[in-house]
Formats: sequence, C-alpha cells, structure tokens
Amino acid sequence: MKKARTYAKLKGYTCLGSFGVLLKAKEKGLISEIKPLLEIAQSNGIRRSKNLIELILREANEF
Repeated sequence: MKKARTYAKLKGYTCLGSFGVLLKAKEKGLISEIKPLLEIAQSNGIRRSKNLIELILREANEF
C-alpha cells in the first residue's frame, strides 16, 4: 500500500484514506452522516485513535 501511495503522489494524484473518502462523500451530499459509518468500521476491526476519530467528526461537523 505504501508503494502505491508513493507512486500515485509522484504521478500527481491525491491520495485519500477510507475516512477521507467518507468526508468527501459527505461534502458532496452522497451521505448525510459519517459517525454511524465510523462506528461500523470500528465494530468490524478498523482501529483508529480517539483523537483521529474526533478530528474527523469535527471536520464533518458531527462532534
């Protein structure tokens, strides 16, 4: 994964993680809330720091 990101950046592409994709989807009106999706991700074993989760929710105006 790291090699793919490095290559993409060298080619001028913007790389987003899964939570970045969720933020973009909310910005575009494709989803109304991020929090339930983050909770589902966490319940399925995707672990992120509490600080990162709070940052994402603040960015999405859901904190």
